[in-house]
Amino acid sequence: MSEAPRRFFDEYDRFLETSIVGNWPDRLNARYEAIVSANKSLFQGARVLDLASHDGRWTFAALDAGASSVVGIEVRPDLVATAHENMEALGVSKSAYRFEAGDIFENRNLFLEPFDVVLCLGLFYHTMRHVELLQLIDLTNVSTLILDTMLTDSDGNLVSVRSENSDHPANGLDDSGVRENAILVGVPTPGAVHLMLRHFGFAVCQTDWAALIHRLGLSPDINNMQGPENPLGDYFRNQRGTFVARRSMRGCE
Repeated sequence: MSEAPRRFFDEYDRFLETSIVGNWPDRLNARYEAIVSANKSLFQGARVLDLASHDGRWTFAALDAGASSVVGIEVRPDLVATAHENMEALGVSKSAYRFEAGDIFENRNLFLEPFDVVLCLGLFYHTMRHVELLQLIDLTNVSTLILDTMLTDSDGNLVSVRSENSDHPANGLDDSGVRENAILVGVPTPGAVHLMLRHFGFAVCQTDWAALIHRLGLSPDINNMQGPENPLGDYFRNQRGTFVARRSMRGCE
């Protein structure tokens, strides 16, 4: 009998209170299954870099999964402060984590540190600087990159440019790109993600979200956008995806 999926964010529900976006239990618990549970062996003893670390939720999840240390970076000082508060409230040793406040592209020295796993969860489509971001990640000599991003449904290796309403990017980037409460985002096709990651020497596996949603016993509405009543609609429609990229040609395991 297969082990029941872990309801991680039910156990640590303070993260449901400290998030400002997408704080829906089914969504967060399903993402935990795709990002952490499915890759738990990769976290064992790993040095992890958590890009756009938000309130520290994935930093904590990585440490709980066995990471030896995690460094997180987030542009908003209030979210960095909240991340520190969450770690302290959960009794995490201060020697196990560090949070930096700042724009990712302005903190090149961070990428000169060695890491085993990089978490890039949400950030990828909030920038038009995809290749530059991957160049920075490449500097760490990382063995595994876990990438979760919005996707555009189209054939070919394309990036769709969109305008997204936002007072601030809120995903590890400063507000220099905000114009009239909107930012330009670059939403890739799955083919574009595979092409970019392969260019940097990664073997890429894409999570089968339809199968995962079925295994979790959830019933997303394919006809409506995601929200509290339909937390996984974007994953079910392949408008969002999760990729595990490894410096190994063994491919998916």
